[in-house]
Amino acid sequence: MGRTMFKTPYCSLFSSPKDENPMNFGIINQDGTVLGTYLHSFMDNNFFRQSLLCYIKVH
Repeated sequence: MGRTMFKTPYCSLFSSPKDENPMNFGIINQDGTVLGTYLHSFMDNNFFRQSLLCYIKVH
């Protein structure tokens, strides 16, 4: 395990618990069309997945 270091700040995809940097859980670009995360299985929830894909489709 390690940490990803970003040279450019990105918008956080999730909020974070306590003092953890929310960028450690996921990031999204300014246009809202590209995201990345290390979280496993977060797309398994059908409602969340459909909502996210609809959001990306609109933007």
